[in-house]
Amino acid sequence: MSLKVKGLIAQKGTEGYKNEVEKFLTEDANLYERCLEYLNKQMKPLEEFYFKWLSLSQIPSWDAIEPISDKYRNTYRQCKMF
Repeated sequence: MSLKVKGLIAQKGTEGYKNEVEKFLTEDANLYERCLEYLNKQMKPLEEFYFKWLSLSQIPSWDAIEPISDKYRNTYRQCKMF
C-alpha cells in the first residue's frame, strides 16, 4: 500500500471512521490473499517443468529443451489465466 493511501487511512481513522478503516484493511488483506491463491493455482501446471537449463551454466542440447518446450506450449494453451 502506498504511503499516500496509508496516510489517508490513518486520517480517516482519526476522523471517527475506525470501523470502516478496519473493514477496509481486512478486505484489502483478504483480496491480497485471494489474488496470491489464484496466481499460485494458475502457476501449478508449470511446476513440473524443469528449467534448470535456463541458467545457461552449460550450453544446453536441443534434445533437453525440446520436450519441455512442447509440454509447456500444450499446457499454456490450456491455461485459463488469460
